[in-house]
Amino acid sequence: GTYIEVLRENQPSLHLLSIHLKSGCFNTPVRRNNSCKKLRRQIEALAVWINTRTKLGQEFVIAGDFNHYMNNPYEWAWQTLLEETSTSPLVKLTANTPAKCKARKFNYRTKRWEHVVYNKLIDHIIASPGAIDINSPVEAKQYQYSYHAVSTYRLSDHCPVIVEL
Repeated sequence: GTYIEVLRENQPSLHLLSIHLKSGCFNTPVRRNNSCKKLRRQIEALAVWINTRTKLGQEFVIAGDFNHYMNNPYEWAWQTLLEETSTSPLVKLTANTPAKCKARKFNYRTKRWEHVVYNKLIDHIIASPGAIDINSPVEAKQYQYSYHAVSTYRLSDHCPVIVEL
């Protein structure tokens, strides 16, 4: 990840954290699954970072590849993060963000590139309540590439998630 402190004129600084968490554990945690164990440890470390920012009175935004469907109901990774940061209120700016990411991925079985559409977000943006303007609704949007762009260029298999603060 990347950690940046943005100094703002006449406002407290804003702490930005970019993350890329472990893949391979998208739904229910499987105790024997090493990916799930690693993701759980990463979420616990993220909770420590959040709790530290809160204790220091610092506003923050965390954005990146959580590699998890955190908008599913009763989703364990998001619930764990909320439990571990119970004294640090969190705002999930991607809570209502529709997903329809067009991408290409290589199928190793057929040895061909295939077009796919991802209908669930794994990239999310969360923030402390003071990092956003509560008087105007802040919602993240997913930038969606055209099929032409996906076919023509070697793009990421993630569509960027954007928010204006």
